[in-house]
Amino acid sequence: MQELINAGLTGANLTAPCKELFLPHLKQSSGDDEILAVNTLTVMSDGSIQGFNTDGIGLVRDLQRQGINIKGKNLLILGAGGAVKGILSDLINLQPRKITIINRNLFKAEQVIHAQKSKRANNCEMVAKTYEEIECASFDIIVNATSAGIFNKLPPLTAKFNFKNSICYDLNYAKKASCFLDYALERGAIHVSDGLGMLIEQALESFYIWHNIRVNSNEIFELLKDKNFKIL
Repeated sequence: MQELINAGLTGANLTAPCKELFLPHLKQSSGDDEILAVNTLTVMSDGSIQGFNTDGIGLVRDLQRQGINIKGKNLLILGAGGAVKGILSDLINLQPRKITIINRNLFKAEQVIHAQKSKRANNCEMVAKTYEEIECASFDIIVNATSAGIFNKLPPLTAKFNFKNSICYDLNYAKKASCFLDYALERGAIHVSDGLGMLIEQALESFYIWHNIRVNSNEIFELLKDKNFKIL
């Protein structure tokens, strides 16, 4: 990254696993004490690097675009990695009734929740559990934030896991999301969505940070309707 900066780079967008790995190298943050993962970098005039996370904003805008209302709902998040750290604060701001984070490593999920302790004023109940502990529970909205789809696999859900009448959203997109979303539909989910809209919205927010120019995301979605435009 330093070599790129020396060559004139003024900004960058990060993806996994760099969102957490790059944090120690930031000389400045966006001012949010709870930032736990960074996906957008801006090189300042003095050469220092300021970090932001636009993933949460991107997810919220895509949910709103689809008419998915989280306020007062029971929300489940699968995973507790950098993706969750980037979206959790913005999801809490939408005032869900309860957020449950499940992860293989329970301590890691508990750490993610503890980092959001200043958000408790929103009266959102937050709990951490293992996959086995919630096998029969019911949720209004389920967000898959694991990387399992990259390997065409499902998160470690038990056969008893309840998708009935749930809205399911996968942060992955295209083929990487189809495994989980198809599985959810087969088991009673009423609406599913991949994360392509989130990808677009977070990129446009990063673009605004770099150039101070707002791009209408509707123009991008119209472009994607072109049958010759393929998302891998």
